[in-house]
Amino acid sequence: MKYSAGISKEGVDLLEHYVEYTGDVQTACLIALQGYPTQEVAKDLRVLTWIDSYRLLLDTWKLWHQRW
Repeated sequence: MKYSAGISKEGVDLLEHYVEYTGDVQTACLIALQGYPTQEVAKDLRVLTWIDSYRLLLDTWKLWHQRW
């Protein structure tokens, strides 16, 4: 019997409600990127929006460093 690990579309729906309630895109990004199949992340506009929002947040706080 084959088992799969990760989250489903319903899991992302739940994360969406979590983000709407808390505004915590960091947690949503980490869960989605670790648990959602890579090919599905690129198809889900919600997850892509959370990733962009998180990147903008980190940029605003200047929490990055230049790589050489």
